[in-house]
Amino acid sequence: MNSPEPLQRLLVLEGCYNTRDIGGYETLDGKKTRWRSVLRSDSLHRLTSTCQQTLLDYGVRTIIDLRYLSEVNKAPNVFANSPQVTYLHLPLFNEALETDLRKAKTLIEQGLLLLKHCQQEIKVVMEAIAFA
Repeated sequence: MNSPEPLQRLLVLEGCYNTRDIGGYETLDGKKTRWRSVLRSDSLHRLTSTCQQTLLDYGVRTIIDLRYLSEVNKAPNVFANSPQVTYLHLPLFNEALETDLRKAKTLIEQGLLLLKHCQQEIKVVMEAIAFA
């Protein structure tokens, strides 16, 4: 698999779904987020070695794993012990909040619950992104 083009939103990675570059989104002040700076993804524990290298070639230097500890223990991130990236396990919310999140009828309701109950966790994650 070749490295994606700089302005490509979706990165197709075997074993991983919905990997996206979040560059190009307009900010409140009319600027745009930088391309090739932040990716979002799921299920990095399923990445093939070829796709791991694709992410490294793309310039990934820091991995922030937002999953519960139980999820990480069950399916470790393939980059957890990599000398090539900084791996941070920063659970965004705890398993106790999951029940409330499942009851939420919309993504907006879920987001509001996270903002209400996970302010410190969100702060830590945003700082990690800013300093990556």
